[in-house]
Amino acid sequence: MLTLIKNGLVYQAGQLQKMDVLLQDDHFAAVGVALAELGDADRVIDAAGKLVTPGFVDVHVHYRQPGFTQKETIKTGSLAAAHGGFTTVGAMPNLDPVPDTPE
Repeated sequence: MLTLIKNGLVYQAGQLQKMDVLLQDDHFAAVGVALAELGDADRVIDAAGKLVTPGFVDVHVHYRQPGFTQKETIKTGSLAAAHGGFTTVGAMPNLDPVPDTPE
């Protein structure tokens, strides 16, 4: 399936630029200007005024498992992160038992 995301804001060369992103199935096929001219896409998404990114990174999350699963679990935290566009997270080690030793 060919998907065209057009008119989006893409961070490139240190600045946001209005560009198109072409996806072939689940992979990036091209990033550039006026990609609609390359052919007919099966699906077209107009991303005018929106940031287009492959995923965000959050290097400070608290999954609370083990020890505090009444607050959050790895599953619930990961699902929430994915729903918000985060593809990578770094979990903080404030758990019970503590994953650290004096030695």
